[in-house]
Amino acid sequence: MPRSALKNPPRTLAGLTLVLLLALAGCQTTAWLGDKFDPRQNQNDRAYQDAVEPYLVADSIYSGPATELHAKALPLTVKVRRAMVERTARALGLDPADQARRLADQERDAAQFLEVALSVFVPESKWNDLAAAKPDWRVLVLDAAGKEIAPQDIRPIKERSALNQAVYFFWGPWDKLYRLRFALPQGAARLVITGAPGRLELPLKLD
Repeated sequence: MPRSALKNPPRTLAGLTLVLLLALAGCQTTAWLGDKFDPRQNQNDRAYQDAVEPYLVADSIYSGPATELHAKALPLTVKVRRAMVERTARALGLDPADQARRLADQERDAAQFLEVALSVFVPESKWNDLAAAKPDWRVLVLDAAGKEIAPQDIRPIKERSALNQAVYFFWGPWDKLYRLRFALPQGAARLVITGAPGRLELPLKLD
């Protein structure tokens, strides 16, 4: 709507009608732009995130007001892996046979190992290398009995492809992303991250 119309309101019915029509047109344009460019309109991403968000956990370590570490963890349960395969299949246009093979591979891995996708922010990037020979932060899993399970493999994910950004939507722009593999824990489990600045424990939903 023209600003002049607001500063000098119309004195006739025709003028008022014109102002209302301009306002209506502006509202319709705004609504159209919102529908057209709303990032939430990607139904594939929304369905995927709805499926995996109940499993996603996050916590931080602070030193006063300063952040020492921020972590987001996603245990790759059968349900999470299934959602990942479905999202990948839609992105790559996989046929049902390829999708079924990928799902079978993922279900087989889930039956043998616990894998966790872990996105980590540390202010000093040089201290954010969980795969180093002597890392500044140690990561482990505690099972229901308090038994410590060390990772069998820690693999950084470096490629910020469109698909990786969709699957690991919790991967922050200043985070480093890892996939960690552990032996299967007995009962409930917690992911522990500990280092000189502190320690946090993330409860993992494994059903």
